[in-house]
Amino acid sequence: MDDSKFVFISYSRNNINFVKEIVERLETRGTQTYIDFRDIPPGSLYAEEIVKAIEHSICCVLIFTEDANASGYVINEMNSATNYNKPIIPLRINKNLLPGKALEFYIGKYNWIDYIGLESLDKLEQTIAQVGESKKAQTDIKYRSPVVISGENLHEIGYTAEKKVIEEMEIDYKTLNPTEYIVNEETEGTPPEWIEHTSSYPETSSMLIVNDRIVGYYLLVLMNEANYASIISGQKMVKADMQEFYGFGGEFFCYVAIMPIIKTYETQENYLLLIEEFFGKMTLFAKKGIKIKKFAISVYSQLLEAMMRALGFKVVGLNKAGGKIMELSTEEIKSNKIIQTRFPEFCKIYEDM
Repeated sequence: MDDSKFVFISYSRNNINFVKEIVERLETRGTQTYIDFRDIPPGSLYAEEIVKAIEHSICCVLIFTEDANASGYVINEMNSATNYNKPIIPLRINKNLLPGKALEFYIGKYNWIDYIGLESLDKLEQTIAQVGESKKAQTDIKYRSPVVISGENLHEIGYTAEKKVIEEMEIDYKTLNPTEYIVNEETEGTPPEWIEHTSSYPETSSMLIVNDRIVGYYLLVLMNEANYASIISGQKMVKADMQEFYGFGGEFFCYVAIMPIIKTYETQENYLLLIEEFFGKMTLFAKKGIKIKKFAISVYSQLLEAMMRALGFKVVGLNKAGGKIMELSTEEIKSNKIIQTRFPEFCKIYEDM
């Protein structure tokens, strides 16, 4: 399929017969489309192929039905389309249907095309034809090689809080196998919640950047003991509202919600960049009087798990998404030779506190 000459079709499998009819009519009239059941090569990773197709499409046409309104896959696809700055064109099948809260975040600002027959396809095709696509010139790229940037500095490469959160959710979708891990609103939270968190506490996350795009990141939440205990036990998933205000210093429990890296860049060296920056951040926090009693992290990668074990973290349970929860107390840091050797300033500050 020619790159950037096709339209990605987002829909619910419950409506597949109707969607096939729409696709056939569009293609008969000359509009090239991409639809999962036909165009994903056998044996490919579903999520990876979907994201790749959206990235290289002209735009995303959403067949907006009640089933699509309730589909987690559709939400993920809308997130990907937003992440890659692809226009979303909703073709609404029921004129009385309004998007749910999750979907409204992505399509609330778009004009819908109400499907009333073949004449609706005329308008759809006209809209697709008017869609233009702009690509960032290679000469504008500031960071080509892997580098870690703290959240408060992302504006240097054009990121807003909204773009950052959407891109991070995109990375979660691309890196977590949906047959093994659960990625939905219950386990992820909603974009508005995390956008507010990012705006208020930008320094609580850092991103691995290649060619001025986020390819990996970590997100930490400083919380009280009760919330920490509920997460460690697997009863709850971390939420933005668990963040405690730490501006005046004090004692907190640190939970790293996730540390994913896109498969292409998932190497020991790149995880080390994130881990080293994390301990550097914790050192700066400690200098401001922010002390951590215990650290924990959600782990979904075998390589990351091996690295965290080497740092003394131990698996204490599973979270609701299926990820391993690994924990380390500040007391255990004193006996870990790797941490003592690689992060001496961090260790000295904690020994003196």
